[in-house]
Amino acid sequence: MDYYSRYLEIIHMTSTTSEQVIGKLQNLFARWGIPEEIFSNNGPQFSSAEFQEFGRKYRFRCTTSSPHYPQSNGEAESGVRIAKKILKQDDVFLALMSYRATPIAATGMSPCQLMMGRQIRTTLPTIAAKLEPRQPDLELVRAADKKVKGAYERSFNKRHGAKSLPELLPGDNVQVKLDGEKGWKTPARVLQAGTAPRSYIVQTPRGTLRRNRRQLLFVSRPDKTERKTLDLSMFDNDESAVPVTPTPVEKSTPTVEQKQQPVENISLPMPEAQGKQTDVIRTRSGRAVKKPVRYYDEYC
Repeated sequence: MDYYSRYLEIIHMTSTTSEQVIGKLQNLFARWGIPEEIFSNNGPQFSSAEFQEFGRKYRFRCTTSSPHYPQSNGEAESGVRIAKKILKQDDVFLALMSYRATPIAATGMSPCQLMMGRQIRTTLPTIAAKLEPRQPDLELVRAADKKVKGAYERSFNKRHGAKSLPELLPGDNVQVKLDGEKGWKTPARVLQAGTAPRSYIVQTPRGTLRRNRRQLLFVSRPDKTERKTLDLSMFDNDESAVPVTPTPVEKSTPTVEQKQQPVENISLPMPEAQGKQTDVIRTRSGRAVKKPVRYYDEYC
């Protein structure tokens, strides 16, 4: 699946070894050119040394998603879902052709128009002028695509209450929990940040693992800052700048006579009504309701 045009390729493979995957990708590169980056899951065929050497030879970046976190590779997961629907059709090639010729709502263009600069002919009747090569406005396409993706992100974050988690530093103590587990039970320590965004390499009792930030719970951070004492040498030439220690205020202890002296009850005068007579409010039993003093304007 191409991230820009959503152009989909379905390839039959007899095995998923690194050698077989590299051979199929070389065929795609000869047809469409070498991409700048390949973003895939963390399968052994993509994380092997052979595939890394293939990326250095063909000069493209190899980025893998965090283990047990396929959500970070959403474009590929979406391509797999579309491919499964296509493979269920009676004529797979006609269904794949129809998908490539159908405009995408996010870009307003079909994958063929963005990939080849022209629309392809399908079984649907169309005029010949629609099949002529026409270069789309790339700036408008990218702006529309960015706007739709931003709306998707805001809708997802609002629906799921998602929020940005603070970054972790090497040496932080964390706890690890995968999706499906009930509690944060596995202790770990952060070694370094991973190559992918929001990915970290952590040391656990089971060994060194790579986990997404969502799967890590921050526990504590070792204090590596040194305490700095106040340098008084800066005040040697300026007497007015010498810090003065405040004199402690002595608190007098009340005597026994002061403790036993009764406190006189102070009653606040009730404000008189100005200009008009207020009606007395009574309860059902006939008791007059007295308004508290704090509700009168004179005492507010």
